[in-house]
Amino acid sequence: MKLIFHCCARMGDMILSKPFCKEIIRHIKPDEVFYANGSPIIEDLAPHYPHPEKDINPFLEHYLHIDGDEMWVNCWFAPLTKNIPDLKPVSDNNSWCLFEDTWQKHNYFCKKELGFNLDYMRNASYRFFWPVDKEKYPLYKNVPIWEKKRVLIYNQKTMTSGIPNVTMRKFIKSAATLYPNVGFYLTSKTDVDNPEEYWGPKGTPMDITLPNVFYLPDYYEGKTFDLFETSCFSTKCDIILGPVSGPYMSSWTQENLSNSIKTFISIQNASFGHSMLSGQQQARSWYTRNTVDAFMVLDKLLKSGI
Repeated sequence: MKLIFHCCARMGDMILSKPFCKEIIRHIKPDEVFYANGSPIIEDLAPHYPHPEKDINPFLEHYLHIDGDEMWVNCWFAPLTKNIPDLKPVSDNNSWCLFEDTWQKHNYFCKKELGFNLDYMRNASYRFFWPVDKEKYPLYKNVPIWEKKRVLIYNQKTMTSGIPNVTMRKFIKSAATLYPNVGFYLTSKTDVDNPEEYWGPKGTPMDITLPNVFYLPDYYEGKTFDLFETSCFSTKCDIILGPVSGPYMSSWTQENLSNSIKTFISIQNASFGHSMLSGQQQARSWYTRNTVDAFMVLDKLLKSGI
């Protein structure tokens, strides 16, 4: 049997689902494993499905769909939540609310449709979402490393429906000018023109040419963005700022979350405002609702020397 994961291009959902994908593979023991209809964020688990022209729209409303010798498992939770009876959001006081939310959904469908449960995954050893092998990715080795404090800013456009796209150009330029001893690393060379638009024009060039501002796409090898590359590089930065989307969540590595001097500044809107990293992580976390507040927090931290 072939096991195929898909998530309708919601990178954050697949990142959160990665530990569960590993366990599903372990339980199902398929002959082949693929991912489809999304960014290659589990490329270390499975190659891309070789038939991209296949219509998988009929699968999107179901966690599990059997099609001949293929088992399709949906890691996109948005259309699936309504199928879970009595699902209650996890409170902000939970030890790891986002992991618990994800675990509830996977465990419900695994018990219902695959015949096994994932209760054991509530153990803390499963709570880091994004382990990576840094030696595989040249960006980690090639980017100039600022000698003093380093700030990584996820300024690319996001497709996450619960998180606003935000324009950052003037805030980044102001911060980089005010703090010339701090290195600022940007994930995109363009700014968001229309915050309400998920798709469309690429945006206006950032055009910040200060010596302490670096654009990570300049150091990718033939790519404009790579989650694995940026995830690896995030381990070299002191402060990580961005809207809580798939790219930003790729910085939630075990190395980062267990580092007590690492600081995350998350941008989340009111409808998606529960603490994404509340509880057991050792890194410091700040939660803001917009770009202005996020850069006010950054300014406060840099002034204090954190």
